[in-house]
Amino acid sequence: MIGNKEGCHAQASLRAWACSFESEIPLFKFEVFRKYTRKAVEIADGNCLMYAGIACRTSHNINTFEGIVREVEISREEGADGVIFFTGASMVDYGYAEALKSTVFAD
Repeated sequence: MIGNKEGCHAQASLRAWACSFESEIPLFKFEVFRKYTRKAVEIADGNCLMYAGIACRTSHNINTFEGIVREVEISREEGADGVIFFTGASMVDYGYAEALKSTVFAD
């Protein structure tokens, strides 16, 4: 979440809560991603912007292009202000950035 208004302090506790389960969640459990995104949007409550974090490739997870697209769609459905992809290098190294331009980020 981005902002400095009251209510944004909840981001730290929500992130800690999500991280505590991150390594235990099978990668493509979209209902879990939806639940966390919805909760973060509720906590932000319009007091700050909430960008959903989408893992593409990390040290312990490898997402598929289809998985990334679905998580962008879920983020939009749940009212996130935007998305953040990590790691950034994987967006270029694996062609995700170009592929997303023709799907969920097409003009």
